[in-house]
Amino acid sequence: MTALVLGLFLLVPTSALAVVSYVFEPVLSLTGGCKTSALDEVPDPGLCPIPPGTVYPEPGADHPSGSFKSPAIAIDEYGDIDVANVAEKEGRIDVFSPKGIFITEFVDPAGPQSIAVDSKGNVYLFERISGGERQIRRFPPTVYEPLKEEIQYAAEPQVIANESTKPVLSVLGPDSSVAVDASSDQLYVDTTVNVAVFGAASKGNELLEEEAITGLTHSSSITIDGQHEKIYLSDKPGTKFSGVLQEEQNGASVTVAFARNIAADASVNRDLERYRGLDFWKTRYSMGASVASSRRVSFSAGLNGGDQIRFVTNPFLGSSTVTDLSVTMKPVSRLQSDLSLDTTRFIDTRNDHLEFDVKIVRLLTTYQFTKRLLVRNITEHNTFDKTTGVNLLVTYRVNAGTVFFAGYDDRYRQGDKIDAALYSPDAYHRTNRAIFTKLQYLFRHQS
Repeated sequence: MTALVLGLFLLVPTSALAVVSYVFEPVLSLTGGCKTSALDEVPDPGLCPIPPGTVYPEPGADHPSGSFKSPAIAIDEYGDIDVANVAEKEGRIDVFSPKGIFITEFVDPAGPQSIAVDSKGNVYLFERISGGERQIRRFPPTVYEPLKEEIQYAAEPQVIANESTKPVLSVLGPDSSVAVDASSDQLYVDTTVNVAVFGAASKGNELLEEEAITGLTHSSSITIDGQHEKIYLSDKPGTKFSGVLQEEQNGASVTVAFARNIAADASVNRDLERYRGLDFWKTRYSMGASVASSRRVSFSAGLNGGDQIRFVTNPFLGSSTVTDLSVTMKPVSRLQSDLSLDTTRFIDTRNDHLEFDVKIVRLLTTYQFTKRLLVRNITEHNTFDKTTGVNLLVTYRVNAGTVFFAGYDDRYRQGDKIDAALYSPDAYHRTNRAIFTKLQYLFRHQS
């Protein structure tokens, strides 16, 4: 494994910060209401970044970001800025150009806490939400191949590691973080007491090794210097107060693979997690299955339930149930539809009070009329913030470097979530509607 360096702080030259400074508004685009930004002439779905120089006070009741926060940021090899935004049950990644212009976004309701990007554009996230298990996921990029004049749209996110399976790490703590070695695209995961190394995405992100770090008490951030073969970890001395055990994980799992691309797995865990000075013993179970026997249709399902901590000021142990269902249909080679349903339900077992019950339904459909013309539609409904949205995009590729885009975006929200004094909770009202076009032209220069 690469040499390890433990550090309590990172010194950044002030000159590096004086070049340019941007403030990104962490309000989720799922709430709708995007307006044209000074940094972006095209009104994109969701709220756009605040112009440079804007200063806001600490988040509070009057602050537009409310309870949202931006826990992580990463820069890819092109200089684009990936900003993680997260609330209790919502999340997304915003992508900005080096000049701060909004480029795109993708939804991550699992709660991104740490982010890293490899040289191929794969985005790795450590996710942790109240009522759900911790996990590492990879979001593949959408790739344009000029020589083939084809656009390879991003595949579904892949789970690299979690608390139950794929694979079972000895620890995956609440402050875990991720980093990518730029020289090899290998993924490094700081589990708070260990460092796990996974192969590059091109090799399936296979777990290569996991090593306990002597003297590490409770790290919360990791970065890799591949050129000098060093790992930097930010440690929190004193986390193990007087030798008090912070976490303990015990579990068993089984995975079965059948013929015709059919697989199933199940696991049970009995874990100790210490939060805000309190010990919580959790018993959780999970099970899942996937069937990909046909080229025309495939599906997967997962269920994760049991004890879970409510991560609030006064935490308590409740019961959560997380389910995910997805179906991919490809009746003909040109048409593909991906339908998914993700639910999370949390109950305060002290009084059987339902803390929240979230359901997110998403349908992504693409139709390739010709090699040049493609239509994509995304329809999504979120019961947590009571929003519904439709996004239609038409892409016409003139040649290998010239692409024309035209789109329509429509967002609705339940009335009382907009303004309870003005609107009834019985109806949805439009919060944003946009029609936009974009022409992309690739300039080639040979020296």
